[in-house]
Amino acid sequence: QSAKSVVLNYGYGEYTPFKSLRLVAGKFLDPVWRPTDVFWDTDINPEGVGINFDYKLNSKVGLFWNELFNVLRNDARADKQVFMLVTQPGVNIAINDKINLKSAIAINAFTNIKGAARFASTSSTNTVATTAATQYKYNYNSLQPSAEISIKEPLGGLVPYAAVFGDYVYNFSLPNSATGKGGYDFGLKFGDAKVEDWKKWQAKIIYSKLG
Repeated sequence: QSAKSVVLNYGYGEYTPFKSLRLVAGKFLDPVWRPTDVFWDTDINPEGVGINFDYKLNSKVGLFWNELFNVLRNDARADKQVFMLVTQPGVNIAINDKINLKSAIAINAFTNIKGAARFASTSSTNTVATTAATQYKYNYNSLQPSAEISIKEPLGGLVPYAAVFGDYVYNFSLPNSATGKGGYDFGLKFGDAKVEDWKKWQAKIIYSKLG
């Protein structure tokens, strides 16, 4: 009989040694905070190791630090193994009882992207080498600042929640002659802060430009 394939959305182990620290390994929800998907799709579940550290300095200010080691390609038959490492420190500030500012800066680092064969699920607009059309031409090591300002019950409580947010990404591994080194997007969302059941709702509009 033929072998059967198994496809998992999640398969991971999680350990919380103390309240502020979470460790996870396997295939899991992305541990990096991403207000938009200008750089990385927010519905992709990475495979590897994730770390979340969240610490409150006081009632107004909290610090967080996210780490992700993501195995993008790990095939013993392939010439190059491809990994992604994300480091993201950030801050949460309660400006008052209704307004909150969340901001972070991520460093995205890759191994062996340049010259690697294009991933089956990648965007067709990613730059590939002219001499080998299926291989990536550049690395994607990049800096990514993000910010979001959220408001509880704006407009006199017409909606329970609203936020303005934005991302910027800069690929610092590109040569000086390359164009389109950066990208950005910004947007507005309103409705419920989290959509957890059918009674909740949220609307979102985003403008995006990616080099």
